[in-house]
Amino acid sequence: MSAAKSSLFCLALPYFCFVLVLCDKYVPVRVEIETNEGGVPPKMFTADELAKYDASDPELPIYLALKGVVFDVTSGKRFYGKESDYNILVGKDASKAHALWSLEEKDLTHDLTGLTDKQLEGLDEVYEKTYKPKYPVVGYMDYLIKQQEDDIQKRFKNEL
Repeated sequence: MSAAKSSLFCLALPYFCFVLVLCDKYVPVRVEIETNEGGVPPKMFTADELAKYDASDPELPIYLALKGVVFDVTSGKRFYGKESDYNILVGKDASKAHALWSLEEKDLTHDLTGLTDKQLEGLDEVYEKTYKPKYPVVGYMDYLIKQQEDDIQKRFKNEL
């Protein structure tokens, strides 16, 4: 994980000390889409498809998306099940809610617009240290795959 950096410089002159603080902007962890044989992602979800996995049907697994990555959180049923405190987070990509530590309806979105570097860093920490090591990835959100395809197209055009 790339962390925000700051440097402190002091230029001492006979009667003055100038202090300059340089801050690098935090760069969020980039999600790498892992593919099956043949370069195909495991499964691509739309928001409507993901909504089916919100623990309302006991026959289906419980899925939660974070940063466009869909995790099977069924093993954490006591946290994410139908009557649990964090059930509001499942069946959707609630990345903003994780970044803000919020359970408010308005924050249940993947849109990270307006978040601070510290909030983005917190989201990456939850993603890297909680979800990735604990829950299996079952797919990716369609918008993440589209965004990365667009990025590849832009890089390819710039290299020509």
